[in-house]
This record gives sequence, structure tokens and C-alpha cells, in this order.
Amino acid sequence: MEQPHQILCSISYNGKEALIPIHEDSLEKVDIKNRKVFVTLPDGLLEIYQ
Repeated sequence: MEQPHQILCSISYNGKEALIPIHEDSLEKVDIKNRKVFVTLPDGLLEIYQ
């Protein structure tokens, strides 16, 4: 999803939709063949979806 200030990736986490910001500083690797995106998440980001 493109937002005015950033791009967000929607994932399923513990049965809920979690929005992960994709930014050049957090993006580590894109594996096109296996359809995976590797990012470094800010501390506590996934905890808000529990």
C-alpha cells in the first residue's frame, strides 16, 4: 500500500493484519524467486498486533 509518506506491506500475523513500513533504511533483502522481503523492524512493532 502506498501512503503519502511511506510504503506499507500488509502481512498476516497471529491471525490479524499487520502493517509493516518498508523504507530504504529497514529493507535488507528482496528474494523475488521465493517471494520474500526481509526487513529490520522497529522494536515493539509486532507487539502492538498481539
